[in-house]
Amino acid sequence: MIEVKVPKDLSEYKEKAALGMTLRQLICFGAACCVSAAAYWLLGRAGLGRSLKGYLSMAASAPWLAIGFIEVNSMPFERFAALVLRRLASSGARPYIAKLESSGEEGNERIQKINGIQKRRNRAEPERLREEAGKARPARAQRESEASRNGR
Repeated sequence: MIEVKVPKDLSEYKEKAALGMTLRQLICFGAACCVSAAAYWLLGRAGLGRSLKGYLSMAASAPWLAIGFIEVNSMPFERFAALVLRRLASSGARPYIAKLESSGEEGNERIQKINGIQKRRNRAEPERLREEAGKARPARAQRESEASRNGR
C-alpha cells in the first residue's frame, strides 16, 4: 500500500526543489562543490599530496554544508551562530528573572536582596520586566497572608 508522510505541524513543511533538498540546501551544496573543487585545484598547484588535498578541500567546503543543512530549534545556521557568538561576546548574567517563594520576614528580605542583585545584572531587560519582578509578591507569602486573614 502506498503511504504519504504528512507532518503533524504543517508549519514545519519545507518544499523540496530537487533531489530531496530544499532550494537553500541545493544552493549551499553547489557552493560547497565549487569551493571544494577550487581548493583541490589550487592545492594541486602547490604540490601537495592527494590525501592532504582531499582533506583540506573537505574542510574548505564544510562551512557551506553547515549553512545549508544544519538547523537548530528550527533556526537556520547563521541565526543560531549569531546567537552563540553574541552570548560568548557578552559578559554577565543571562537575562532572566527568577521568581522565588519563601515564608516569613527572613525569606522576604532574602527575596528582596536577590531581586536587587538580579536587577543590577539584567540592565538590558526592558523596564517593564524589572518593575514586575520588583512588585511581584511570592505566591507562598500571598497564600499565607490570605490564610491568616481567613483564620486558618
